Amino acid sequence: MKVMKKVKGFTLIELIVVMAIFGVVLFAAMSLMTPTGKILNTTYSMEQKASTLLNAKDYLEQTFHYAEYIQVMGSEPTQADLERFVHEHYAGKLHQNASGDMVYSSGEIHVMCLDNSTVAADGSSHPGGQISTWTYNYTAGDKKADDDATNDIPSSVDMTNVKHEEWVINRANYTDNWYRFSLGVYHLSDTVASGSLTPDTDVMKPQLEGGLGGFGQNNFSISVLSYPAITARNTEKGITPDFSVTPVRYPSGSISVASTNLPNIVDNRQHTAWNWQDDTDPTTGATTRAIKEDPAKNGSKLTIAGNHDHAFEIDPSLLDANGCHTFDGQIYIIYSYIDDDLV
Repeated sequence: MKVMKKVKGFTLIELIVVMAIFGVVLFAAMSLMTPTGKILNTTYSMEQKASTLLNAKDYLEQTFHYAEYIQVMGSEPTQADLERFVHEHYAGKLHQNASGDMVYSSGEIHVMCLDNSTVAADGSSHPGGQISTWTYNYTAGDKKADDDATNDIPSSVDMTNVKHEEWVINRANYTDNWYRFSLGVYHLSDTVASGSLTPDTDVMKPQLEGGLGGFGQNNFSISVLSYPAITARNTEKGITPDFSVTPVRYPSGSISVASTNLPNIVDNRQHTAWNWQDDTDPTTGATTRAIKEDPAKNGSKLTIAGNHDHAFEIDPSLLDANGCHTFDGQIYIIYSYIDDDLV
């Protein structure tokens, strides 16, 4: 007769021991994975911030590198400001149209706004550091020498936008990080109260003292700060700006400098000045009006008052003694390109 063997299972104690061992192993594995996850999240955050910063830096450098004329203002330019910009720089400039006639210059001018406005904590207003641009058509007028208003035909600007970009940097870049901009070269302090912004006076000091000089034609530098956006998640982490202290602290902020030379910013005296002048026929004695070179105007018609003969102008109230500008308010920049003059 065949004897049936009794099959034994695990006892309750054995199961408890196995489960305890498995729990210890699982806990150890999770402990190893958590730092790795944090490292990956931190790396992703740093890469995103670096990309955000690079996008703004590259855009500013590429936009202004080939500008022919630049004017920096601390308030939104009016139509009168734009017409003055055109008249100072393009009045008297001529080109030949399709019919072969000599006509006054026409083309496009651009306005950029770097908006450092404070943002609502709940994000209800636009993200900080929004960059917007506008493009307008202009028609240059005629201008006699500075002391001669005869036949002075004003320039005009059509305030109907040819092109308007409300977000030149993709708005998606503003989800986790925001921008602030300043004229000049800044860096983040490395003191215990890290994250405060400090002008780099070694760079901005006068050239005679070994620096590049203050913000201007020869040192066109715009500091770009990228910092964690004011969101509930970042507030919980304690990495949002601290506006309660002076200077403001930007924990976890990163800064870079958009710096470019301006090869097309030229001495305005190099331009030839033209004007309507009387042209007398030596045979008949008849007098006609013609557009001719006017030596009396050369070196004067394109001079910006108080800024010598250069095609670069900035409102001096925007800069401090170091040639730097605080990260506040709005910065407006009027600029134009040689190619935008319809020659």
